[in-house]
Amino acid sequence: MTATTPQATALLSDLFTAPQTPYGSFPFDQFFDLSSATAIEQTMDTFRTAMQEAITLHRAEIDAITAQREPATFDNTIRRFEESGEALEAVTAAFYNLLSAYSCPEMMQLSETFSDWLSKLSTDTLLNEALFARIRSVYDQREALHLDEIDLRLLTESYEGFADNGALLVGVERERFREINEQLSQLTTRFAQNKLCDEESWTLLRSVASWHDYSDIPTMRPTVSSIVCATRPSKWSSSSTTSRSITDRLRSMSWTS
Repeated sequence: MTATTPQATALLSDLFTAPQTPYGSFPFDQFFDLSSATAIEQTMDTFRTAMQEAITLHRAEIDAITAQREPATFDNTIRRFEESGEALEAVTAAFYNLLSAYSCPEMMQLSETFSDWLSKLSTDTLLNEALFARIRSVYDQREALHLDEIDLRLLTESYEGFADNGALLVGVERERFREINEQLSQLTTRFAQNKLCDEESWTLLRSVASWHDYSDIPTMRPTVSSIVCATRPSKWSSSSTTSRSITDRLRSMSWTS
């Protein structure tokens, strides 16, 4: 993973963390384009650069927390850790939502790379002894801090989130935990991609006789539909896939019939 650069920081800010758009929405038209091989490559480079920068920034935020000389407090440790990772959340939100809606081989391949990066970041964070020591120090003082219900819940979940996910392990158990996390990350990504490919490969053929029952369901695969109509025009009029817009409508029809 490359080091942070001013260009990467500017890209991250302009497109993901502080875009100059109504309501702060992602300016997808500025960085998401799958219209050509060149455009796809540029889109993947944009996401790759933004993700690298976001991960680098998040690691720096964690290092800043653990580097403090002051004793751990709720504000300088728990609250600060909770508020970290804003840039990373923005990039992952944009990428994975687009991956679900407009997946292509290049995005799926990039998602495998991101899965490895994010898994390593998560594991490194959970096994960060200095960070967990500060969180545990605040947690051990929880009764004397007189926190309100919300802050106490945040403190408890922060501690348990580490304690239940490897922070209390020692020696070879920690390395085994790291290996398991990496394997789970790879398998989870592979399963999601297989599921998406399976959805896209399934087609429901609709007959002319039953067309009026499905007239308001969009035809998602015009190319397939044209082939079906040309080869068997007397029987088949169109086709549909298992995209959400179709399955939701079918489910609604079954409930009201």
